[in-house]
This record gives sequence, C-alpha cells and structure tokens, in this order.
Amino acid sequence: LARLEGWRYADMAVVTDDTEAYLDVLEQAFGEYKVPFFTQHARTAASHPMCTFLLETLSLITNRAGSISAICETGFTSLDLDEAEALMSYCASLKLRPSALLKPLSRGSTDMIAACEPIRAKFSQPVVRLKEAIQNAQTLDEQLIALHAFLLETRCFEKSETHRQSLAQLGEKRLAADDVRIQNQIYGVFDQLKELFGSEKLPLGTLGDLIRRALEAAA
Repeated sequence: LARLEGWRYADMAVVTDDTEAYLDVLEQAFGEYKVPFFTQHARTAASHPMCTFLLETLSLITNRAGSISAICETGFTSLDLDEAEALMSYCASLKLRPSALLKPLSRGSTDMIAACEPIRAKFSQPVVRLKEAIQNAQTLDEQLIALHAFLLETRCFEKSETHRQSLAQLGEKRLAADDVRIQNQIYGVFDQLKELFGSEKLPLGTLGDLIRRALEAAA
C-alpha cells in the first residue's frame, strides 16, 4: 500500500489479540522489508525465558501448577533438546504433576522408566537442591543466595550471554539489550525484597508469589 498506493506508514496498523506472542516475529518481518515499526505494547519481565524458568521452577517446588513444558522450552534447563522432548513426552503421556519429577519415576513401562529416569535425575537435581536450600535457610538473605546459586548452577547467565551475543551479531540490538535488562531486573527484585522484609525468612510460597508479582509488574 505504501509503495503502490502512496499510503503513509502512520496510517496503517496491525491488530492482534496477543501482541506479545507476535512481537518478535513482527519486528523481524518489518525489519527485513525496511518498514518502520512501532508498538505501544510493553513486554513484562516475567515473559522473558529466564524469568519464566525461574518462576515455573518456584511453582514446581511449591507443588503448585508449574509447567514442565514451560520450563523445558525456555532452554535454561540442564537438558539438551532431545532429553527435554523425551521428558515432556513422558509427563504428557502419563499426565504427571510437575512435582512428581522431584523423586524417582515409578509410573509407566519398565522401558519408559529406564529411558527417562536418568533425564529426570539430571533435570531435578538442581531443582531439589534449590528447594532444600530455601527451606533450610534461616534468613531471607540466605534464601536469595540460594536462588542466585540455582541460576549459576543452571548456567542461566552464561546461556543468556551467549544468546545476547548471537542476537547482537544478527543486528537484533533491542532483543540483545533485553537479556541484560532482565538480569538487572531479577537482581533488582531481590534487592527490593531485602528492603521490604529485611532478614525475615519468607515461606516458600510467599517468596515465589512476591517474585512473580514483581516481575509481572516490571516492563
């Protein structure tokens, strides 16, 4: 329309019922065709894969409705793609609650268990260590240190930096900057919790809820 009919870009719009789901695709497509792109939509920090990984893991260890698929699809677990797919398929086929992965598998055929148990153990070990560390902590500081240790053990920051460099090489400067922003916001939330609650240890469920609300409010 702009090329053939002389329309101004400012007179055109793309309407969708889920802007966040299509935002990256739209930016890439518009960029390839040199079409100016502007959105008033603000992506929340909670929608970033690293935050999703952290929040869904906290839901899992509190026996809430955490999602194994959501965790695995972030790319921040210790599993490779084939292992993640095998674990998700096992859980889906048996309709397992995510918390069932925190202990040895007992459902399914012998072959299924033999194939998936090593994957389950690889997935769950850092999660179990996080749960135990948070529960055994005596102060909020120790709980937050446990969360930091979990992010380090699962190499979240290392993976994020690799992803950021790849995006930068592709010219995706905004998306690359997002990865840095998200890390800062996670630690900003930790700092806010310390300011609000001091050294008081928080119940695991409360800690997860507060972190989720803060990241959902952060743009």
